[in-house]
Amino acid sequence: MVSRRGRSALLKDRSLGHLDPGAVSAYIVLRVVGAVLEKRCP
Repeated sequence: MVSRRGRSALLKDRSLGHLDPGAVSAYIVLRVVGAVLEKRCP
């Protein structure tokens, strides 16, 4: 996905193929929360 906002928008097409750090960290947090909930609520 090509960036349209933020600092990476200056890169335009060069941003294509790079992972968004915020999206990656949100994915990790949600994955951990899901794993904890699965253990606590069978």
